[in-house]
Amino acid sequence: MALGGYCLAELQPPAALANKARAREAVLPSIASACPACRRRRPREAEGGLATRGSLPVTWCRRVVNATALYGNPPSPLRLATRAPPIGWRGARARLIGPRRGGGETPLYGPSPLSPCRAPLRRLSMSAADGEAWDGNGQRGGGSGDGPATQAPPGGLLNRFVRLPPGPGRGGHRVPPARSGHRCVADNANLYVFGGYNPDYDESGGPENEDYPLFRELWRYNFATGTWHQMGTEGYMPRELASMSLVLHGNNLLVFGGTGIPFGESNGNDVHVCNVKYKRWALFNCRGKKPNRIYGQAMAIISGSLYVFGGTTGYIYSTDLHKLDLNTKEWTQLKPNNLHCDMPEERYRHEIAHDGQRIYILGGGTSWTAYSLEKIHAYNLETNTWEEIATKPHKKKDYPAARRCHSCVQIKNDVFVCGGYNGEVILGDIWRLSLQTFQWVKLPALMPEPVYFHCAAVTPAGCMYVHGGVVDIHRNRRTGSLFKMWLVVPSLLELSWEKLLIFYPHLANLSRSQLLHLGLTQGLIERLK
Repeated sequence: MALGGYCLAELQPPAALANKARAREAVLPSIASACPACRRRRPREAEGGLATRGSLPVTWCRRVVNATALYGNPPSPLRLATRAPPIGWRGARARLIGPRRGGGETPLYGPSPLSPCRAPLRRLSMSAADGEAWDGNGQRGGGSGDGPATQAPPGGLLNRFVRLPPGPGRGGHRVPPARSGHRCVADNANLYVFGGYNPDYDESGGPENEDYPLFRELWRYNFATGTWHQMGTEGYMPRELASMSLVLHGNNLLVFGGTGIPFGESNGNDVHVCNVKYKRWALFNCRGKKPNRIYGQAMAIISGSLYVFGGTTGYIYSTDLHKLDLNTKEWTQLKPNNLHCDMPEERYRHEIAHDGQRIYILGGGTSWTAYSLEKIHAYNLETNTWEEIATKPHKKKDYPAARRCHSCVQIKNDVFVCGGYNGEVILGDIWRLSLQTFQWVKLPALMPEPVYFHCAAVTPAGCMYVHGGVVDIHRNRRTGSLFKMWLVVPSLLELSWEKLLIFYPHLANLSRSQLLHLGLTQGLIERLK
């Protein structure tokens, strides 16, 4: 019989299960599919079952099963098969053990008739296990960061912000001070934060620091270890450190534009590249007519080309659209086939998204206005024209407020808009826009504190990280807080990885050979280093 994907003939259960044959027959009296290995019955393929191919490393399986104590408390040594679980074992086991609790949102099973162990403890929200969590009402839920959460509402994985504790920097380094106007990007292992501005930071050295009040630095936050590290890099790091544009292309950070101090007097229009693996900056030498020296523009990489839209010189706002071919290194200014009245308004501190065919302009504004999100402009890459698209409201009447200085991340064809400023108040709401239906959905989550001039990035797995920004207009107060929120249901790998790091935080201190011996894959090991 197969249980949990492993054949009982290949396990050594505790003494309490000595009479294995009788126990099996009692549990499976009506299932007629025979198991060739143990010559007992096993579940048939169940509707909705999972077909698993390949095999699991025996070292990994042994440790997983020992740790989870499937056959008693304390766990007993088990000898596992290395073959894959049979098709449909998940659904069949669910029918054997009994109905799930919690309406199917959290699969909790009662104790197996084959096991004398107690039922599993009720699972709590994993999102609150490593920090404080905020629900849609702005209320805290979960733990303090010192242990698992004490309580969390159902469905706690999604639509909940978690404040990540600052933690000590690696090697005694400090953590990033509060800032605004910076940018960040993320891969599956790290968040990279570049630049920023804070005139009230006391430890910068003041006027004696030639970069004051800007931060000429690159920080890396490792998701697995929860630690910050200020990266020491070689080469020329750009000095335009506020409201620049930043994208991640492979292992390379591409930085364009931005402004130094005083704002608008020392703008940039060069492309700088930093290889995060080798920690080296270089100037990307380009041909063609460059964009003006601007800041507050938005950019994205589409099909091997870098597109830049909008921005300001500090005096004039722009609607210019430029394209940089990353292979030929040549700039081209795109001149759409539209009348001027059909063009989007001049703006800065907007965001862009794309679906491969169109570039969508989201929000933005000037010093005296913020643009609506009810209708958005889209540039068609195939026809070289601007189009105006009417979006659909949430619950037939609600649209996101007009805003600038917000953040935007994209997962496939869904775009998430977070925070910003509408000219009167700082916003703390989160909206999702489908690029297929143009339907707005207001998420139940609220930011722990409304913020603008912050930065946000999303991992390939779908977890959004939000850092810094301005939280008080009148006092001009900035924050250095870091939050995360899952925007999609995380995969089983991501869930297991987060739990493993919570209960075994010392993994980061082990050598690569030790981690390989434990059964971790190269991909997971790279996340720790």
